[in-house]
Amino acid sequence: MSRYIPVDGRALRVSLGTRPLDLHDWIEIDEHRPTEMARKQELLASRHDEVVATIPRGEAAAQEVLDLLIEFLPKQFPNVYRYEPQSHRMHDLQRDIDVDLTAAHPIDVAGQLVQEDLCVMSRLDNAWTLTAASLCFPSRWRLSDKIGRDLMQIHGPVPFYAERIGSATDSFFDRLTPDRPMWRLNWTVLDDAELFQPDSPRREHGPVVTSGSDLGSTLFFRVERQTLRTLPVTGDVLFTIRTYVEPLRELERLRPGSWKDLADTLDATPQPTIDYKGWAPLVAEMITWLREQPATTC
Repeated sequence: MSRYIPVDGRALRVSLGTRPLDLHDWIEIDEHRPTEMARKQELLASRHDEVVATIPRGEAAAQEVLDLLIEFLPKQFPNVYRYEPQSHRMHDLQRDIDVDLTAAHPIDVAGQLVQEDLCVMSRLDNAWTLTAASLCFPSRWRLSDKIGRDLMQIHGPVPFYAERIGSATDSFFDRLTPDRPMWRLNWTVLDDAELFQPDSPRREHGPVVTSGSDLGSTLFFRVERQTLRTLPVTGDVLFTIRTYVEPLRELERLRPGSWKDLADTLDATPQPTIDYKGWAPLVAEMITWLREQPATTC
């Protein structure tokens, strides 16, 4: 998590912010894997239609995603995964369970193997369109609202997206190649550490944390590490989302200077972005709390 605190004191702005990805680092595993995978299984059992969605155009790419994971995971993490080709299963050594690789739609199965959420974008009617996804850990959006929609429609509510990076994002997807994967970061501050958060922030109800509360323990810094790679067979793009959550109090320990940088960033961020993020009821109190904390010295 210490690598992923992408605040620098400047205003939060909509941007691509991509950088080259070493495929050796495509999938990440940490100590939270057993808990997060168990949470995925709960959601798949109880809210399946909310966390998995597909349209026919994405099926071939979804199978390609699953095939890539079957090949990659046992080689990269031999202490966690063992592929059993005769039974078409992946044995999860960490949790001592088998995942039947043929039991469901391939994007559904693929999502059961990794902590990441998985989204397939296909070129459809001259637009990059979401055609398959396993999304157990959304950050205030619903998969049912996005499946079958293109990039511009998906990001419609995001302030400044269309005018600043809408065309650039489409062009970026067009230029991606199998040997040129990329990654980027996205972040927010939320009032709940739960990974499954499909509902929009409660903008209309005022502060959800009462004045004087310990914001360091009741607010959470949520980071998405996103990777993008073109699938070599179908030419579709796989978009992965790995979510990390830490209490606000932990940021300074993880990266000294984070509290000041976050305060300055919040202070400089334009009001439409603050409103969209749901920060308006608490942003002033957050800034005050962050600036009142003693800086960590190394």
